[in-house]
Amino acid sequence: MSLPTTTKIDAAVLRKVSDGANEIVRGLDAVNQTGRDCWIIYLALEKLDADTRRRWIERSMDKDSPTLDDFFKFLDDRCEELELSKGELVTVGKAATQGDKPKRKALNDTLFIRPSIQRDLFVVCLRFRMYKFVFSADIVKMFRQIWVSSKHRDFQRIIWREDPSEQIKHFQLCTVTYGTSCAPFLAVRVLEQLASDHRHEFPNAAKILLEDFYVDDVLTGANKLGKWVSNTNSITEDPDSSTQLTQSSPVKVLGLYWHPGKDTLTYNVGLSANPSCTKRQVLSDVSRIFDPLGLMAPVVVQFKILFQRLWLLNLDWDDPLLNKLADDWLKWRADLDTLQQFQLPRLVVNDADNIELHGFSDASIKAYAAVVYSRVIHDDGSISVSIVAAKTRVAHSSNNLCHAWNFAEHFY
Repeated sequence: MSLPTTTKIDAAVLRKVSDGANEIVRGLDAVNQTGRDCWIIYLALEKLDADTRRRWIERSMDKDSPTLDDFFKFLDDRCEELELSKGELVTVGKAATQGDKPKRKALNDTLFIRPSIQRDLFVVCLRFRMYKFVFSADIVKMFRQIWVSSKHRDFQRIIWREDPSEQIKHFQLCTVTYGTSCAPFLAVRVLEQLASDHRHEFPNAAKILLEDFYVDDVLTGANKLGKWVSNTNSITEDPDSSTQLTQSSPVKVLGLYWHPGKDTLTYNVGLSANPSCTKRQVLSDVSRIFDPLGLMAPVVVQFKILFQRLWLLNLDWDDPLLNKLADDWLKWRADLDTLQQFQLPRLVVNDADNIELHGFSDASIKAYAAVVYSRVIHDDGSISVSIVAAKTRVAHSSNNLCHAWNFAEHFY
C-alpha cells in the first residue's frame, strides 16, 4: 500500500493518507506486528504538506508519546477544518503546482546551483589506503559553521512559536541551511577558500583540505610520524568526544567499514528478511551494496547481470521473477551474508622506488572487468601484493566485445 504525497493543503488527499495509514495498520495487526505507531506516523507525515506537519508537531508537543489514535483524530479534525475553509501553502523546497504550471516559486527554484566540486569518492578512498598511519573525522555541524552573507539572509526566513497560543515569530537563518540546493557547493567551496587563504601558514593542512575531504568527512594520514607532543590527554580521553583510537569494533567511513584495531576493511550488507522475488527487490538489494573501490566486483557483477536480464524481459517492477531467475537470485543473495566474514587489509603496501602496478582485464558476452594490483619488493627480498581497485560493467546487449577494450583502456 503506497500513500499519496501532497505539497498542497488538500482535505481529499489528507483523507486518502488517513485511509492508507489505516490499511497499513490493519495489515500489521494481521501479522501481530507491534511497535508500529511511531513508524506509521513518521511515514504519513512525510506525505503531508508543510502546514499540516507544523500543526501536528505543535499539537503533539505536550505529549511524550502520541499514539496512532491521536494522529488519526488530528487528521479528521484537520480535514473537517479544510473542508470548511480551503487554502494552499508552498513548502520550502518545492513549489505548489496547478497543472503543469507552477503557481509560486520556492527558494530552491531561484537558487543558482553550481557544478559539483566535491572530491572524487573513488580517489579519496583509494588515497586512504596508501597511508601507513591514518585517521578519519568529520566537521561537526559543518553547515551551521558557515555564515551566509547578511544581504542574503532574508531569503532564509522561517516561522516558529514555542506554543500554539503564542504569536508566530519570524526568524532569519544566518548560516548555510541543509536542504537548500546550493548547500553542498557552499560547504566545499568554503574549504577550498580556507586552503587558499592559509596555504602558506599550514601547507600540509591546506593539502588535506583540497585532497582528502569529501564534503565534511576527512580520510587522511601519513607514512611517517614525527614527535607527537600535547599538553592535554583530551585528544584521546575527552568523555564528551566521539574520538576512538584502535578500537576493535568497526567504524563507518564514507560507506566503508574500517576496523582501526585490525586495520582492515569489511562489508556489511543489511538485507531484509523474507524478500519478495521482484525486480524492485533486486534493485533495492543491489543499491545496498556500496563498494566504491570495486573490491567486491566478483559478487556485484552477478547482480548487475541479473538486473540486465530483468530489463530485457520487460518485467514490471512488482512482477514475480521467473523460477530460474528467482532461484539464482536467492542463492546469490544468501551468499551475501558471508561477506561479513570477508576482511581486506586497508593498507596497500607501496614504495615510490620499488612498486609495480599490474593490471588485468577480461571480457565475456555477459560482462567485462578490470583489476589493478600493486607489487612491492622489499629490501630483504620479500614481496607484498595488494589489490588496489577493480571495476566491472555489464556487456552491451549487442555483445560487442569492443566495449571491453575501451573499458580497459579507460580504467588503466
